[in-house]
Amino acid sequence: MTSFSDHPVRVAAARPPARPLNVMKYRNTAMEASLSINRQFSIAVHSRAIDSCNDIEELRKVAKTLLSAWQHQAEFSEHYGAQLLGMRR
Repeated sequence: MTSFSDHPVRVAAARPPARPLNVMKYRNTAMEASLSINRQFSIAVHSRAIDSCNDIEELRKVAKTLLSAWQHQAEFSEHYGAQLLGMRR
């Protein structure tokens, strides 16, 4: 399974951002509050990359990758959740 982090989003990781990265700016839901600081940072970095992208085809590709990853994660959670509860799926 390919994760979103495997998707080639162009982010200049070698140099520090011109302005301080405000992780809280990209926090959209209460669910994200329970994420580790590393995952919150990843969301902020990828959100910034998406915000700076003007190529509609690349944005479509990223959106489809995220949709697929979301559905794979949901399937994974269902399967292993049912397994842990001793339910057949």
